[in-house]
Amino acid sequence: MASSGFGPIHEAKAHVRFGTTGGGHAPNYQIESAAGAKYCFRGMGHEAASEVDDAFAEKNLSDERFSYAQVQAMLASLIETHKQ
Repeated sequence: MASSGFGPIHEAKAHVRFGTTGGGHAPNYQIESAAGAKYCFRGMGHEAASEVDDAFAEKNLSDERFSYAQVQAMLASLIETHKQ
């Protein structure tokens, strides 16, 4: 999120939705700005999903929207889990 300009100081202005159709190991994700701009990324490698026109299919995204702080907490939890 931060590399797309949606870091902690912009937290209220953007959120992330995760892809729901894969196995969950490296889900695709979409960052959505408060203005409605959508940025699609592949979970494996975090590269822009350049083949996607405007957005991932709505039906393939999580209904829940996650803030920058929530994504940070999820990542920290995953890192901690893998240390054990």
